[in-house]
Amino acid sequence: MKKNILLTLLLAITLTLGACSSDITETTDTPTEQPSNAHETVEDEDVEEVDEGDTVKIAIITNAIDEELFSVQAMTEKYPGRVIHEIWPDGYWDNPEKLEKMKSIFERIAADPEVKFLGVSAIYGTNSAIDKLLETRDDIFIMYFSYAEDPKESAKRADIILQANFMKAGYDIARLAYEAGAKTLVHYSFFRHMSVNAIAVRHDIMKSECERLGIEFVYSDAPDPMGSWVDTFKREYILQDVPRKVAEYGQDTAFFSTECVVQPALIRAVMEEGAIFPSPCCPSPYQGFPSALKLDGFSFYDRDGGTTRLDAEFDNPEQMVNPDFIQATIEQIDKTIVGAGMGGRFSIRPFPEYALNIFVTFDYATKWMAGKTDGKVDLNVLRELIESYTGPGADIEPYTEEGITYDNYILYMQPSITFR
Repeated sequence: MKKNILLTLLLAITLTLGACSSDITETTDTPTEQPSNAHETVEDEDVEEVDEGDTVKIAIITNAIDEELFSVQAMTEKYPGRVIHEIWPDGYWDNPEKLEKMKSIFERIAADPEVKFLGVSAIYGTNSAIDKLLETRDDIFIMYFSYAEDPKESAKRADIILQANFMKAGYDIARLAYEAGAKTLVHYSFFRHMSVNAIAVRHDIMKSECERLGIEFVYSDAPDPMGSWVDTFKREYILQDVPRKVAEYGQDTAFFSTECVVQPALIRAVMEEGAIFPSPCCPSPYQGFPSALKLDGFSFYDRDGGTTRLDAEFDNPEQMVNPDFIQATIEQIDKTIVGAGMGGRFSIRPFPEYALNIFVTFDYATKWMAGKTDGKVDLNVLRELIESYTGPGADIEPYTEEGITYDNYILYMQPSITFR
């Protein structure tokens, strides 16, 4: 189970970088004792409240992907004059040149004495690179969000690690299918995905939970071609296969796929067949729904002239992290699904995951620097901040591996919304 949990979390960084089908190398470090932070930040009792106009700064390091960039932009507007934003260099994580560039980013941050809080989208190599910062600064609160490093080593360096609980989603997807009345759950995937231990673990959890709930679990091997035409082919397969599965198992069949690119086709086919869709593969209301349901606020285009490669893009990309726009999108989904007579058969997570990570990181930073948290790791404040974006019902817990609980490594799962 230890390897399973660890590699589940390693997958999350792959999704963060927009590569749902990438392979992940297994990490096998085994902790032998409860880790302690290798650096000491400002003692909690010595934290002074930060006035709104204080010059204390928050540094943030992200990838160059839209959702993270626009999230930081929104937080820069919320906390004017307080934000330093750095972007990770491109390239493979084990490239020596990239590692040196990563170290130089930490050197720049360490050189600014006004920086007291550092949020990091922790890609491969972060632990090694951040040691450069720790050589000269031990007064910066470090928070990892989304990570790709060994938990034991990360917990030594970061004061908090915040990560979506990818593994626990296996239980929840089975539960949502059951509550929607599913008698069967079809799980689409393919060898390349299933060879990633994290995806295999979620599959196994989902399967065992379906068996416990009395749902027939059906693994369906989907095609995994390579080439410029791959999206069209995969979506066409889903559009043709879902009706076959419904004909075989009935309308009370729930469908789940491990691949992002087929979500629009899967949603469309489930709608047309009157089946059940308990969750997209990634926690976001934008995952497949805009193009499948033709939502307002999006433009649609057909890249290859086929009927199944219809994609959606934001009319105003900056809106993607705007809570009001997110809520409006959810309301559109609700209206469309319920209006089609499919109430109770579709569920989503209410907030884009990567935006949520960044928003909570910033908000936690300001609360900690203002002395409004109970120590460095305050689960109540973290829950409060998460639910301020997702609504009530978030699941939050420390990460445990082989009986060792990492109190500063926090896993969370958003509540779900079922449209009724």
